Amino acid sequence: MDTDSFILVEKDGKESDRAVAFRNPYKRVYPASITKLMTALVCVNNVEDLDQEFVISPSSSIKVSGSSTAFLQVGESLKIRDLLYGTLLPSGNDAAVAVAEASFGSVDSFVEKMNEEAIHLGALSTHFTNPHGLPDESHYTSAYDIYLIMRAAMENEDLREILGTKEYQVVYKDRNGVKKSQVWKATNLYSTGEKELPSGLTILGAKTGTTKDAGYCLALDTEKSDSPYSYISVVMKGENKDNLYENMTNLLAKIS
Repeated sequence: MDTDSFILVEKDGKESDRAVAFRNPYKRVYPASITKLMTALVCVNNVEDLDQEFVISPSSSIKVSGSSTAFLQVGESLKIRDLLYGTLLPSGNDAAVAVAEASFGSVDSFVEKMNEEAIHLGALSTHFTNPHGLPDESHYTSAYDIYLIMRAAMENEDLREILGTKEYQVVYKDRNGVKKSQVWKATNLYSTGEKELPSGLTILGAKTGTTKDAGYCLALDTEKSDSPYSYISVVMKGENKDNLYENMTNLLAKIS
């Protein structure tokens, strides 16, 4: 393992999770789009009806170069559930802003709730300034905190389904009420088949994150075919995609 910050935790479904391997798990790092795990978690914890529709506002039009997108346009109408898919699968920053506004009316109010939830989970090395993870000096977390957030997200039935989805066709309405659709695909290379998991492991959920400051990051929840346990693994600040997945595969090899 040549990455500076990672953690692998064995879950037994109770309160006695066990760290199998780690390096600098509490080191403060930038989370990039892994931020969206908390965005989704705050949404499902506070929105009673995920099938209510929300109209995309101008706030979702993010002009930052390289910003990941779900290709949503102002005035389009989607179910909040579909916005969660757009947030977690293609990692759309536009969808993340829409989730925040649909949940609390404004991004600022939503971010306050994200930080409250982080404290509630014990993610004490974390502070959020936005729902998508674009760079900000005051927007940070740690590998251990991502483990806590991933564990909480996977305990929610709706998020467990979304995070385990490889491909999703969304049908929604444009600004004129006309139906349109697109297909969103998971961004992690294990799910796309571009990288191979160690033998005997299956992905239950995954979230990637990438910016220049954060490097290449990945959080996984996996299960082993011959074991009653599942495992959350987090690798932060990979130098590139190959380096990230090499490190994650080496980490997962400890349990395969």
